[in-house]
This record gives sequence, structure tokens and C-alpha cells, in this order.
Amino acid sequence: MSVWEEMRTRIQTGNSAGVAALAARIDEAGRKEVAAALPGYLRECVPLGRNDLRTMPLRVAGAGCLGGAAAVAAWLARRDLRPVRGIDGIAVHVLTAVSPRTSAWRLDLARRLADRLRPSDFDRWQPDYMFWEVVVGLFAEAEQIPRTEGIVVGWVRRHIGTDPADDPLFPVMAPAIFDADAAGEYLSRFVGADYGSAFVNPAEVMSARVLGNMKRDELLDGCLRRLLRGGTQRELAWFVHLHESLAPSPEEAASRLRDYLRLLPAAVSAVAESAFARVRAVDESEPLDQETFVEAARALLFRPERRIVKATLSWLDRTAASADRQGISIELVAGAFGHEHSEIRERAVRIVTKRVTSADPLTAETVRRSASVLPSTERNVIAAAYGAVEVDTIEVPVLPPVVPRELDPPIASPAELRGAIIEDHHGWDPAWPEVERLMAALVTHGPAAIGELRPDIEQYGGFYHPEGNDILLNALLAGSPRPVDDVLESAPAPDALFRRRFREAADLLGGPALLATPTSATGHLDPAAASEAADTHRIRDTIPALTAWTPKSRSTRVAKEAARLRTVLTGS
Repeated sequence: MSVWEEMRTRIQTGNSAGVAALAARIDEAGRKEVAAALPGYLRECVPLGRNDLRTMPLRVAGAGCLGGAAAVAAWLARRDLRPVRGIDGIAVHVLTAVSPRTSAWRLDLARRLADRLRPSDFDRWQPDYMFWEVVVGLFAEAEQIPRTEGIVVGWVRRHIGTDPADDPLFPVMAPAIFDADAAGEYLSRFVGADYGSAFVNPAEVMSARVLGNMKRDELLDGCLRRLLRGGTQRELAWFVHLHESLAPSPEEAASRLRDYLRLLPAAVSAVAESAFARVRAVDESEPLDQETFVEAARALLFRPERRIVKATLSWLDRTAASADRQGISIELVAGAFGHEHSEIRERAVRIVTKRVTSADPLTAETVRRSASVLPSTERNVIAAAYGAVEVDTIEVPVLPPVVPRELDPPIASPAELRGAIIEDHHGWDPAWPEVERLMAALVTHGPAAIGELRPDIEQYGGFYHPEGNDILLNALLAGSPRPVDDVLESAPAPDALFRRRFREAADLLGGPALLATPTSATGHLDPAAASEAADTHRIRDTIPALTAWTPKSRSTRVAKEAARLRTVLTGS
């Protein structure tokens, strides 16, 4: 039996251990024989089932027999050789299969596999840890395991149930959590989650293990290092939780005060609040020097969170007398006069007013200048305590008058009306002046030219759609307006208003020009132009004709509107 036949028999029976043992003992010629036959055999197996017994032995055979490290890495990464189940324990067979290779070759393979390893590879329902286990096994031989994000995340997820005493990777991988963003993001998903006693919370388990097996200084420095790199609340939740569990003492916080100050201005709220608590603790233990105090207060007062700003104002008020810094505290509080929230401004005014007796002339002048941005009520309170407040005069810019664009002249012929109908159909959301222009032309010219316009109206407006000028087009085709009262009742108020305008225009088809057609692009109607139109078209004499033209099927509402219009225009 040839080497390939023996290898094939073991693959077909799902014997991964046998394949690894055979690959480890055959010579170079035997490996080449298997490597030449593997691609063709894989094509015969396609498609491999989700739980095919041959999948894992194929991976092991390729790892042990293919020639170069690059070819082996590509073979192990093939998606069609990644089963859903049966993945545990395969890495040891892969390591056995590649054991005859040189150490340099195995290290090259480890690096290539590590480059392909991504944190997202472990987000599947049943992750394939073979890749990670092979990489770790190969690097462990060289005693130089890299701390890439893929390797660290794989360790966090694979070894979450392993006691640190039984985990040789713990001393290397645990500190790397603070440098691998994806590992912290994974643990942060579970902070505060309560899945019941049947579920192991990775965040709680990892916190307990690092707290019990790493030095406090290493943990504190790791947390601050990660928090200083920034991120979202979700990405940093585990580090904030671990930092609060450590509860740094004032002495520990004082030695890291510069790092905490750097977190105050722009870190996410949970991080800023934690850093602020440490700064307050240091200040209570031994008052901060004025430069550090001012830096911290200004960074906090300009944050958007009201909760943090309120706490800062309380801190400034409480420590003003005890730390002998009343003047600078008053000036810092006055800096909050321009805050966007009224409750912050009012609180700042109360604090500053309460400490007016402690303000020297220079501080009082600073308060008066800062108060110029306050509303009149709060400004008067400051003026009563500190003296008159000068309000800066704001020059209101003079805007140039709006010059509306000239309207297109009215449509004067059926041919022009036909072009406007076609343009309206092909246009995209035409401006309101164009809509009004077409509406006026349909009223005045539509009925007289219906024979000429009918082909175009049937092509572009023949379907019934109770919106816009389609109402008029369909009325022309039908000889009378179609009822749209049900649509008006169900439409929102703005839509009902415009649809009613088109409906009323449809009731006037064949009559004189619409008096409500705007004469300006702003939508305004010139009274003089309306009066001239009324005289030109003899509106008073044609009202009976309008009423007679209105279809007998018109609604009661239309009849009432016609009677009201007759009364307004004739005075009777």
C-alpha cells in the first residue's frame, strides 16, 4: 500500500490521530506524494458536509505534508475545512504532524497563522480555536508568544474557565489585556450583566483573577494606560469597573495625579467621574497647588454633563475656605455663568453671591465681567452684590433685503400649456411658483383646448392620483371633479390645505383666472394685481356663470364656498 493510499484510508475514517502519526513518520518523498494528491482528493470530497468526518483529518494531512509554511497556513485557513463541530483536540494533531519540520519552519508557520488570526474569528457561535491553539503551541516551543489582539482575545475566551495556577499563559496574557483593545471590549460587554447562577460572567471572573494574581501597581498602571488611550463607554466599561474595584488610596492616586488630570477634559463620563473622584481624594488628603487646582476645575467646568459640573461647583464651594483659595474659587465659579443650562448658571450665581465678602477688588471685577453674559434676572443679583455690571452691546447685523426672483410669465396658449404639462410630469418636485403657474393655465385654457391636450393628459395624468395638478388633469378628462373628500379628511392638515386648493381650482375649470395665483416668488399676492384681474375679467358679472358651470354633483361644502365668494365680491 502506497503512502497516499494509507493516508487516504485514515482520512476517510476520520482518524485525525492516525493521520498526524503517519505525517510525522513519513519521509520527504512520502510528504510530496500526499501533497500532490490532496488537492484532487479535496475536489472529490466537495461539498463537505457540516459534520463530515474527513474535514479534520484533511486539515491535519495538509499541515503535515504540504511543502512551504505559506501553503500550510493557507490550507489551514480554508473556509471549506472549518466544521461546525468536532474542533476540540485537533490542534495537538496538527502540532504532531508538523513536528518533524525545522524549528525555523515552525516559527515561520506560527507567524503566518498569527497574522491571519483576528478577534472577530471568535465571535461565532462555536469558534474554531484550532488556529489559536496551533499558534500558541508553536510559539510556546520558541518561548516568544506575541501579544497580538487575536492571540489575547483567544486566550481570554478559551481560558476563562482555567485557574491561573494551572494556566502557563496567565503571566504573559493577563497584562496584555490592557494593551489589546478587543480583549477589553469583549469583557466590557458583560459588565453589570446578570445572567443567573448558571452563566459564568467573563467580566467578573477575569476581574477576580487579575485582582488575585497581579500586583496592584501593575493593575492601576494598566487601567490608566488603557483609559488614557480613549474609547467609548462600552469599550472601557471593564477597565472602569476594575479601577473602581481597586479603590486607589489618596497616596496611590497622588503618584498618578498627572494621568488623572489628563482624563478630566475629554474622557467619557464614567472615566471622567472616576478620575474626578481620585482628584478630590488627593485634594482632601493634601490640598492641591493652585496651578493643578485651576487646571482640574477648568477642565471639569467645561464638560457637557450637568452632573459633573454640579459636582465641580460643590467641590469649589466646599473647599474654598478650608484650602484658603476663596478668590480663585470665586473666579472659577464665575466662569460657569455662560453655561447653557439655567440650573448651572443659577447655582454658580448663588455660590458667588454667598462668598461676596471674601472677594477682593480684582476678583470682584472678574465676577462683574463674567456676569455680562447672564440673563437680566441673574445679572441683577450679581450687580446687587458686586456692583453695576456692564452689558456688552451686541450689534445686530443689517441683512440685505430679500429680492425674490422674477416669476415666469403666465401660460398664454394651449401649445405652451401642453409643454408645461409634459415638463411637470418629468420634473422632480417642481417649485411652488411652477405649480401655481400650471394650475392657473389649466383653469383658464384647459377646457377650451381639451381636444388638443387630451393625448398628453391621458399619457401623463390619466391615472387618478388626488394630489397637485393631477386633480385638475383628471377633472378635465372626466368633465367634472372627482370626489376627494375622503382623502381630505384623512390627510394631515398641511396636505389637506393644499389638496383643497387644487379641488377648488378644479371646480372653476373654464372660468376666469384664479385670483389667488401669487404674483411674487415668495407666494405673496399683490392687492393691486388682484383688483386689476377682477376688473379685467368682470368677476362681479361672471359669478352666476361660475356657479352654473360648477357640476351639479359638487359637494355641499363647494356650494357654500361659492355662496360665500358671491357675497364677498358683490356685497349682497
